[in-house]
Amino acid sequence: MAASAAIFGFFKWIGALYLIYLGIKLCIADPKTNSTTNNATYASSQSFLRSSFIVTALNPKSISFFVAFLPQFVDPLQPAAFQLTILGATFLLLATLNAALYAIFAGQLSEHVRKGKIREWFNRCGGSALIGAGIFTAGMQRSV
Repeated sequence: MAASAAIFGFFKWIGALYLIYLGIKLCIADPKTNSTTNNATYASSQSFLRSSFIVTALNPKSISFFVAFLPQFVDPLQPAAFQLTILGATFLLLATLNAALYAIFAGQLSEHVRKGKIREWFNRCGGSALIGAGIFTAGMQRSV
């Protein structure tokens, strides 16, 4: 895509139209319909934890983040393996704490979000944000 303006433009417009479509779909969605429980199958907490770990561990963005970020903090005069282990464990601990706090916060808000007026407001705000992102994407210029 870096070499072809036509390919970049094509994907830019497809992405912009898709974002606008999702935004409109969310804006007109019926807030009384609970899409989170329709045909949902509930798995165990261990199943969620295992699948989340696998997805995160194999995510190319996560791998590239660790490869690019952690070595910056390694002292070349000390054993690298131990330093990388400590840095990785620290990051993992902080990321787990962050995810746990988000989960607690989401659990506290879940009852409020199920109310029709609040869901309608969430849908409209989220839909408007998606439409705005689609418009922004359509207006983007290709940088050199």
